[in-house]
Parts: sequence; C-alpha cells; structure tokens
Amino acid sequence: MGLLSDLTSLGMKAASTQGVPTTSGLDFGDLFDTVGDYASKAFDWMEENPTATGAIAGAASAGLQYLSAKEQQDYYEKKLKQEERFNARRPSSGSQGYGSHTTNLTGGTGLLATPYKKY
Repeated sequence: MGLLSDLTSLGMKAASTQGVPTTSGLDFGDLFDTVGDYASKAFDWMEENPTATGAIAGAASAGLQYLSAKEQQDYYEKKLKQEERFNARRPSSGSQGYGSHTTNLTGGTGLLATPYKKY
C-alpha cells in the first residue's frame, strides 16, 4: 500500500478510537505512526544507499542555490527598474550655472534691473 492510500484509510476511521483526540474522523496518533514508519523506512534506505543519497542531496542543494540566485537577481532587477523610473521622474538640475539666474534678476525687466518707483 502507498502512503496516500494509508492516509486515506486513516481518514476513514471512526472518531471513537482512543488515544490522541481526533478531528473529522482522523486519528492523529495513527497518522503520526504512519508518517514515522515511512520516515524510518526512508532513513534506512538512505543508510543502505549512500551514493544515491549523496546524489539526491546534491541535486536538491543545487536546485535551492539556483532558486536563491534567481530570486536575488529578480530583486536587483526590480530595484534597478524602480531606480530608473525614479530618475526619469526627477527633474533635472542641469549644469546651466548661474548665468541664466543673474540674467533674470538684472537683465531687461529683471527684479534688480527695474528702477525703484515712488508712488
């Protein structure tokens, strides 16, 4: 029998069994026993097959490293796009110097160019 059929049959048990409290007819004591049995079998297999265990662990590790690197890359790309949008919206200060500013103040009809009038 497979794990799925074992868990399904556990779910069909009556709630009147003794031991750990049940919810919806599922006896958690039996569930933990079944999961423990499968974990024990898995660890026994791992001890008997160290090469396969190492290969599986290596593949899992490589997969997790890839996902981590991809997530980090996506984060930095998102941050760069946000920064580019921010810079595009920010007004440019330019490098015009003070020439245009002083021209606006003193030239022609500028604030300092117009004589003071008495009223």
